[in-house]
Amino acid sequence: MEYGAVNCDEESTMKIALRVIGVLLLLMGPIWFLQGANVLTAGNSPMIGDPRWELYGGLAALIGAALLVFSWRKTSSSRR
Repeated sequence: MEYGAVNCDEESTMKIALRVIGVLLLLMGPIWFLQGANVLTAGNSPMIGDPRWELYGGLAALIGAALLVFSWRKTSSSRR
């Protein structure tokens, strides 16, 4: 007995996971960067004014963008 019409194979699950992680990193990276640069100063966070978070935020955003590009390129190349 089947409980659903959704056929979710391993490759599509990986693509979805890469996209979700990529979007999260792409959204969180600039926030971390701006907190490290002392631009977003709301609240009391040890990240505020710490230049390490500028680096971490920039890297997170770049990695997130790379994951999104990789997941979309893998999709378009697998359709050929």
